[in-house]
Amino acid sequence: MDLRPFYEQAAGHPVLGPLTVSLRGLKPFRPPSVFEMLVIAITEQQISLMAAHRIRERLVSRFGEPAADLMVFPGPETLAEAPIAALMECGLSRRKAEYVAGLANLVSAGAMDVEALDGLSDDEVRAQVTAVRGLGPWSADYLLVRGLGRPDVVPVDDLGIQILLGRVLGNGQRMTPDEVARVLEPLAPFRGLAVFYLLVAFRTLEPSFGTVMDKR
Repeated sequence: MDLRPFYEQAAGHPVLGPLTVSLRGLKPFRPPSVFEMLVIAITEQQISLMAAHRIRERLVSRFGEPAADLMVFPGPETLAEAPIAALMECGLSRRKAEYVAGLANLVSAGAMDVEALDGLSDDEVRAQVTAVRGLGPWSADYLLVRGLGRPDVVPVDDLGIQILLGRVLGNGQRMTPDEVARVLEPLAPFRGLAVFYLLVAFRTLEPSFGTVMDKR
């Protein structure tokens, strides 16, 4: 990913401009497979990132394959064969365990070619992903921006994004999805990348990030 066009676009922005200097070179981490990204999306629905991370650690520990001194994320065939009860023992709710098992069954049976999603348009990806039980618009957009590296996609329904943008680009109040879309419009075609920088800054640069905000 060539970040120079994004930096040029954001250079004059009162908040993003300084962040592209302090976080220069930062790129979003993409999981090695689309299937793994979709499981990540399921685990992160309506719980904290830390809790979701712990669940995935347990999934990898229990069902992953060893590679040297590491464990590889379990593939769809492995999770398709896993009992729902065993998935729940990793911390998934029953419904999320069913979502993971259902997705794994679709992929392992060849009914869904998740790796082929990378060659589709944003809307085509959304249509295929939201047709799967347990994967809605938020999951589809999350996959697009993080799993497929589409730099202009933003999950506008994400509560954390609404709160953060209200704080750093608004009046301090949580934004609506329409307000999120409107305030990010000047940063197209890098709106998703811009939100990624804001999220990373909020988590890693406080209180210096607050100083940048105060100078807007």
